[in-house]
Amino acid sequence: MKPSSLLRALGNTDAVAAVEFAFIAPILILMTFAVIQFADVYECLSKVKAVATTASDMVSQEKELTNSGKDDVFAAARAVLYPHDSSGAVIVLTSVVDDGKGHAKVVWSEANNGSALDAESSVTPPAGILQPGGSVIVAQVTYSYSPPAITDFFGTLTFTETSYAVPRLSAQVARVRS
Repeated sequence: MKPSSLLRALGNTDAVAAVEFAFIAPILILMTFAVIQFADVYECLSKVKAVATTASDMVSQEKELTNSGKDDVFAAARAVLYPHDSSGAVIVLTSVVDDGKGHAKVVWSEANNGSALDAESSVTPPAGILQPGGSVIVAQVTYSYSPPAITDFFGTLTFTETSYAVPRLSAQVARVRS
């Protein structure tokens, strides 16, 4: 090869864009994939928060919780998780009452796919949630989520959310077993 043709070949910039794209394309594809996966995980976390809020809010709007009402609350709360599989969602509904002396205790507790709290057991809600002599409905949700494409890297993610709601129609939501 003559030195002049070598200099001409080194100065040729016709394929520079293709070479740069070949270096950048995998990074862009990986970033796009990561953003999509992050959005999916965040959407699931948002739905878990919505499940807890929905469950506590639905119970707080009643004077009493019956067996059929309990089943309706659990079904509605699980429906909020759609399109995620809600069969493994653990939802615990609890009525907590303050005795007027700053001691909170469980009046009743119901669970879906988990263990309910023991009646009369002591609990410590966050400061300002339960007024002296008052009552609050607590919904605790735990959901294990396996991101479809990144489970091998991150494993199963467990989201836990707790929501509090003050009864609206009565001082305390009674549990009627019927």
